[in-house]
Amino acid sequence: MSEKKDKLREKIFSSKKLKSKTIDLFGEAVEIRQPTVGQILTQAADEDPKKALVRLLVSYSYVPGSSEKVFTVEDGEQILGWPASGWLDQINTAISELTNIDIAGAEKNSEATTGG
Repeated sequence: MSEKKDKLREKIFSSKKLKSKTIDLFGEAVEIRQPTVGQILTQAADEDPKKALVRLLVSYSYVPGSSEKVFTVEDGEQILGWPASGWLDQINTAISELTNIDIAGAEKNSEATTGG
């Protein structure tokens, strides 16, 4: 490899800082972290929007400033029982800003194609 290519590759592969955004979830601060490409591709096959929402909260919600996740898979039913309110918009906005993926739009497209 050329020296120029080596330097370019070094810069590309060393820049892995993930972004995060803190949201207010029922009066508590929760940090939403940017997923990696691998995480997105692995989880892109979710056919059920309910599972996708739970997975999103479980996978990317952290106690601010720590590596401790807030939710577990076992919290799924409780999460789905929450009142539909502004927290959905906050999650969608945070994920959209961190990934350029519109969660609400993707869910609407999924419902349109599945008749959901």
